[in-house]
Amino acid sequence: MFSKFLLVFVLAFVSVSAEENRTEPGFNHLPMDYMSLQYAGNIGMISVGIGNLFFDGRYAFELYYGYTPRLVSEVAVSTLAMKHSYVPGSWSMYGHTVEPYAGLGLIYSLNQRYDPNWLDEIPDNYYYQYAFQLIGYVGFSVMHPVTDPASSIKSFGAYVELGTVDSYLINYFSEGSALQLEDVLNTAIGVRMTF
Repeated sequence: MFSKFLLVFVLAFVSVSAEENRTEPGFNHLPMDYMSLQYAGNIGMISVGIGNLFFDGRYAFELYYGYTPRLVSEVAVSTLAMKHSYVPGSWSMYGHTVEPYAGLGLIYSLNQRYDPNWLDEIPDNYYYQYAFQLIGYVGFSVMHPVTDPASSIKSFGAYVELGTVDSYLINYFSEGSALQLEDVLNTAIGVRMTF
């Protein structure tokens, strides 16, 4: 049921985005404004995403698929994520565009990492593992423009994010000294191409 809902949602998003772009000169024939490849973060060890920009690039909407292999985790974990980012401004530095941003998102784990019954001494709901989790993050991107007019790529660059998940914060505040701030924060790095 969820996969059907997700498919309808993605198709509607692509349709609206493509229709919006048709009115602009130099119409982008792709159903997204950019693609990202990310390492680490809350979505997975490696994740790939697509995104669209709205309101003159001040708002970004992204869809991601993340994967963490069994070699890294107790079980292989697949994740779907939807992210909403706000970009307050940008500036140029040495021919690059630097953009800070902040955002919220929702992740859906297709499977759970922790079995709540794996150890008897761990109390119920200790890990607060839910299929849906809220994420928050701040970051910045550095993009370099592509000057070749024949290229379909407008720019490429990298980004860094610092983020957390609601369940990490719940554990941090409920367990007191058991967790440190670095236990609930994580860093993601990624590369991005805009079209």
